Amino acid sequence: MLANLVTPQPIERTVRDIDNDTVIASALAAQVDVIATGDRDLLVLHPWQNIQILDAAEALQQVQCQIKPDTVAPYVFTLTPNLLKRLRGLFGADHS
Repeated sequence: MLANLVTPQPIERTVRDIDNDTVIASALAAQVDVIATGDRDLLVLHPWQNIQILDAAEALQQVQCQIKPDTVAPYVFTLTPNLLKRLRGLFGADHS
C-alpha cells in the first residue's frame, strides 16, 4: 500500500509539541511500524508502543536491508543505484 487515509482518535498528551500528538495518533490509527522524522521531540520516544521512531538515515538504512530487489508487489520497489542516490539526497543520508 502506498498510502492510507486514516482518522486519528484523540490520544493522551504524549510529547511537548501538541502537533506531534497528531503524528502519533495518526501512526496508531494507520498501524504503522516506523515513523521517519527529524523532530527531536518524537525521536526521544523511540520506541513507542511497538512503533520505531527513526531519523531519515536510520529509516533509509532499514529500507535498504529489508527490500529485496527481485520481489514483485505493488508496494515494493527495486533499489537501483540511481534510486538510492536520489533517496540519500532527499533524506540527507550520507552513507555509501
